Amino acid sequence: MTDALLTIDDVNVSFRFSDGHYPALNHISFSVSQNEVVGIVGESGCGKSLTARTIMGILPDNAMLSQGSIMFDDTDLARLDEQEWQAIRGRRISMIFQEPMTSLNPLLTIGRQIEEVLKKHTKKTKRDMKAKTISVMNSVGLPRAEALYKSYPHHLSGGMRQRVVIAMALIGEPDLIIADEPTTALDVTIQAQILDLFKSLKATRNMSMVFISHDWGVIRSVCDRVIVMYAGRIVEEGTVEALLQNPQHPYTKALIQSIPDHTKKGQMLYTIPGTVPGLKERGSGCPFASRCQHKQAICEQKFPEPVRMGEQSVACHLYSEAGVLE
Repeated sequence: MTDALLTIDDVNVSFRFSDGHYPALNHISFSVSQNEVVGIVGESGCGKSLTARTIMGILPDNAMLSQGSIMFDDTDLARLDEQEWQAIRGRRISMIFQEPMTSLNPLLTIGRQIEEVLKKHTKKTKRDMKAKTISVMNSVGLPRAEALYKSYPHHLSGGMRQRVVIAMALIGEPDLIIADEPTTALDVTIQAQILDLFKSLKATRNMSMVFISHDWGVIRSVCDRVIVMYAGRIVEEGTVEALLQNPQHPYTKALIQSIPDHTKKGQMLYTIPGTVPGLKERGSGCPFASRCQHKQAICEQKFPEPVRMGEQSVACHLYSEAGVLE
């Protein structure tokens, strides 16, 4: 790996409601190196998509980044205004959203939507833009690209629409792509094809990626390193193989234990008791404490400092000086 392309340092994001501000992301710090794919996993409501939107500068109206920096090369994305962002989105950083139908305009042709980045950031002629668009469409496995160029989103299957969204993200040849659960809405066969596409892109294009998913199988297929989030906190981080083979945080262990396994045929699938706490239910301690069988008194009082353990880092009082290893 080379120097970090993206470095997120001590980022806090909160939501504003009528009765006050409530933290949604707490002290988030991680980096993405050149040509590295970093996965983010966790249950719904853990802050994965909010982290992606924070990086992209597209927070909801009632959300605010109250602390921290997001360094992309030498630029702090957290300090950009919207006009400055317009010069970066699509050209240097692109995002692939979870549901392609909400990302595509039903009234515009596929070709026109993919070309939008080229119109915004280049001075290519109309002929050159079409040629580039068709080339990218072919590269992501869209069949009959010439004909699809003039088609509308409702003419395409779910898998083809997802490939269109990927083409939109790739056409500007960005340095960083953020993929927010890009295979969740697809059936198993199409999901496998899209994952093969991502693995091919990883092997052939010199770009970095943040890949968000709740599926460990997907993470294992495409990622080099993985971050485990829970209730707006990073609780564990490390290489994919290290976390899968030797998880340390009780939440990571529970997530992996929940993975369906053919060796457990006939057994009840494990589920983590309880639910992710809402924004207004989170205190200063470890947010997983209410669901953790190793809970200690300090867990509800203070969030633990991360402890380095070989190829991974874990934030848990079981491994800190304040806690007692069990």
